[in-house]
Amino acid sequence: MRWMEISVVLEGADPLAAQELVADLFYQRQVKGVVLEEPGTTGTLRELPDGTWPLSQGYSVTGYLHEDDALAGLLEQFDQDVARLARQENVRYRILTSFRCEEQWAEAWKEHFHPVNVTPRLVVAPTWEPYQAGEEEIVIRIDPGMAFGTGAHPTTRLCMALMEKYLRPGSSVLDVGTGSGILMITAFRLGAAWLRGVDNDPMAVEIAGRNLLANAVPETAFALLISDLGDALRGHRFDMVIANLTTEPVCALAARLPGLLAPGGAFIASGIVEAKLPHVRNHLDAVGFEVKETRTEEGWTALAASHTRGAHEP
Repeated sequence: MRWMEISVVLEGADPLAAQELVADLFYQRQVKGVVLEEPGTTGTLRELPDGTWPLSQGYSVTGYLHEDDALAGLLEQFDQDVARLARQENVRYRILTSFRCEEQWAEAWKEHFHPVNVTPRLVVAPTWEPYQAGEEEIVIRIDPGMAFGTGAHPTTRLCMALMEKYLRPGSSVLDVGTGSGILMITAFRLGAAWLRGVDNDPMAVEIAGRNLLANAVPETAFALLISDLGDALRGHRFDMVIANLTTEPVCALAARLPGLLAPGGAFIASGIVEAKLPHVRNHLDAVGFEVKETRTEEGWTALAASHTRGAHEP
């Protein structure tokens, strides 16, 4: 199977906000394997066809489209959408494309993804690279394939750090936008008893399943679902809901939280542009949730919230 790798490289006064909007566009167009990269970030570098590295030049969003008869039309529409966003956000952009088979894409990761110390205790390491764990360290082994989640991006690191603080042993955990499965594995290693992950990308769900099993998470302890979080989870409640997405999907999820969280449960959200935190707070406040803590890194914010009314009714 061949895929077109499409990267949008952004430069301007507020490239982070534009990057988030482009990422939302990728998700809307069902682009696979979406990764957000920033200048100086390590762990996800990929050389472009012209021999340059996008991270040294600007913020970028990269994803994959399946090579088929509809590809030309999708690219044309995509170019129009990105041009509109660039005008709206007053940023410059370049769209770079190349073709890869899945095996080539997977090999490209192996040269540039190395162990990442997320917190003093949590370490993310590739499955193919030796790592000698310290006495107190928890090591999460990941082969991301064409899915987001290596611990290199600030949104993932912030989410993992808040999980380490707020997750209680024996909890049930829902991960919305599972990607590589890194947050589900983290939850299990921190003591969660049961995990469910949802993602609208079938490839991500497959990759997450492989990573969970590779980290010795029992099949009886997790379930994965291809879903946009519609009615598929109706009737289920969790002690923790995790969402490492972008601002607007987090806001959309807020309305469902009263029916998803068990009494006393915690909501951990990341992928929020710092300037849009008040917008997210408003959505959470509207459904009776209070933000207990926020953490910010490189312009990205993560938060921990809980219900203020003591009852979690839809």
